[in-house]
Amino acid sequence: MAFRLVILRHGKAEKHAPTGRDADRPLKPRGIRQADFVASELDARGPKPKLIVSSPAVRALNTAQIIHRQLGSPLEVDQRLFTDGTVATHMDVLQEHAHVGTLMIVGHNMTLSELAFTLIDPDQRPLDELHTGEAVIMSFRAPLFKGVIGPGTARLDTRLRMIDQDDEA
Repeated sequence: MAFRLVILRHGKAEKHAPTGRDADRPLKPRGIRQADFVASELDARGPKPKLIVSSPAVRALNTAQIIHRQLGSPLEVDQRLFTDGTVATHMDVLQEHAHVGTLMIVGHNMTLSELAFTLIDPDQRPLDELHTGEAVIMSFRAPLFKGVIGPGTARLDTRLRMIDQDDEA
């Protein structure tokens, strides 16, 4: 079975949380619109995730919950996708869930940009980092050899990013 991956950087978040903790920053209205946009695009043209795995940080979890509500895809929270996660810990999450067919992970930069750069074939690598609310969709060569996902093994299918008048990174 082919494996598809949707990497989604959380939507635009408030600069501060009521608690003062970075992990508790909620989405701005723009971040909500960004998540709605990605969900609508995935609903209209695919791929629809079979599973969404999110960082527990409020801004990432809120983004994932919007996608979950609109698409009906199951949602899990994984501490390894938190702001201090590494490419290696994110790769572990991918390996564990490669059997689902299409997986979405929702998390944070710089790790997500580094992950995309690592996985995508060198001839297709994006030249810039992921913006808030942006998704990168990739496919892996099928069949995966014993479920191994590694550097340069993915093909970039598309990038999804909402653009409007008050566009900001």
